[in-house]
Amino acid sequence: MKKVALVIAILVMVSIVDAKVSSRRRSTLDIEPRFSFYTDFDETQFGLGGDVIFNPFKRIGVRLEFAELLFNEGTVFFLNHGVLKTMPKIDVLVYMAGSQLQPYIHVGFGLVTGEGATFLIMGGGLGIDYFVSKKMAFSFEPGLYFRHASNGTSDSDLLLRLTAGTKFAVLP
Repeated sequence: MKKVALVIAILVMVSIVDAKVSSRRRSTLDIEPRFSFYTDFDETQFGLGGDVIFNPFKRIGVRLEFAELLFNEGTVFFLNHGVLKTMPKIDVLVYMAGSQLQPYIHVGFGLVTGEGATFLIMGGGLGIDYFVSKKMAFSFEPGLYFRHASNGTSDSDLLLRLTAGTKFAVLP
């Protein structure tokens, strides 16, 4: 775990220090409708969701998974609750240098307690934005997430999430 944190810290420092600053200025506020595929290799789910992304700095963004409609054995809708009923999840996005194709790292967590249970999710991965205009980008994002539920008995899963979406600039 320490090695992973060290690698992420080095990548963030290299990205910030990098002299090749992106020629694209990210908007301050984006919305992103997305399609997601989740699997823990026992169960598979598909989701249609929406995120709100705040970019206070040129290289750093914060994403809140706002809503999601999950499909599997029935349909479930979550407002401000992300991956498989566990939490409102918040991610930090670290953008790398690029112009039309811009890669980024995402790391995040979510925590919910109540009704005798505690849910925790942590994870991250890489993503890439393909800008088709100043106000629109297509994105693809694979990620691994660790989910832990504690309600007297413990249940932990490792989830793979593949997401494709379109980011629209709301505030320049």
